[in-house]
Amino acid sequence: MTYEGRKNLPCYAISKKIVIYSRSEKRKALKNAFFIDDCPEECLAEMDSQKKASIYGKAALASNEIYNLDIFSDSIRNRARVNTIKYTASALNVPDGTYSYNNYPVPNEELIQALCEYQEEKGLKVTKRIDAKTLQSLAEENSFSVLTKDYNALLDYLISKTE
Repeated sequence: MTYEGRKNLPCYAISKKIVIYSRSEKRKALKNAFFIDDCPEECLAEMDSQKKASIYGKAALASNEIYNLDIFSDSIRNRARVNTIKYTASALNVPDGTYSYNNYPVPNEELIQALCEYQEEKGLKVTKRIDAKTLQSLAEENSFSVLTKDYNALLDYLISKTE
């Protein structure tokens, strides 16, 4: 069985939606979900909007994958869920994409509108949701690659550009 981009490498499915990851994949996935937290704001400030959107898209996609994997604690998964919204808003250039619903951050109307416009522009199904296909389009990568690539090199590059 293969999983979104894993070519000729076995992955073991428990069901159609659950994949067992190796320890190194779990570690990379967790680092990738939060790599942008280690990036100083000035790293992204002078970057062109398309590259910046792609970087935020990668962080949003990785965070969304962490949220969907129950191998992580609830606190990590909740942080990843909030970051998915925050990074998606940043990728779509929405200044503040959340509002609090019962002390729970959720996408606001401005973010939902930006999502719909992006989905329509890219020929995606307009779902009004932060879904996997939209995040993959923003990240310019598939779910599997953002869980297995090491974004430390990207982070190092971004930081070096500000020094």
